[in-house]
Amino acid sequence: MSYLSAQENDVILFNGTNNAKKASRIDKDVLKRYVYSNIESAYKLSSEKQTSITKNTKRLYLDVNYLETLESEKSNSIEVVVVKILNKEDLSDSIGIEFANNFPNLKCIYISCEVEISLSEIKKNIQTPKHNVKTYLGFNAPN
Repeated sequence: MSYLSAQENDVILFNGTNNAKKASRIDKDVLKRYVYSNIESAYKLSSEKQTSITKNTKRLYLDVNYLETLESEKSNSIEVVVVKILNKEDLSDSIGIEFANNFPNLKCIYISCEVEISLSEIKKNIQTPKHNVKTYLGFNAPN
């Protein structure tokens, strides 16, 4: 079984049929702007203090445990949601991305897989959105 790491491989872009392909130059620019840049962020992570979404918040970090809470969150300012998969138990249920409807200005969803797992295993557990929001998957497995 092969494992991927962000240090060794490009970020993958999911399309509507849950197929994966390498991110293009345009996709890399999107990631640079929304995922890797210094923009105002809110945090809904189990391991960190929770922060609120404000009118200036552009990026929202959350782990799988907080996906359900997004049903009640709505914001016109959010442009990227970063979902962190922190352990294999996070993949015991399918990871839904229906929350994208709550953020009308959402440009992309970045799923950061921080456990060692194969691409085929993770693809089985991620539901791609039914609307036109680019969904990226980055493997950041520990060495």
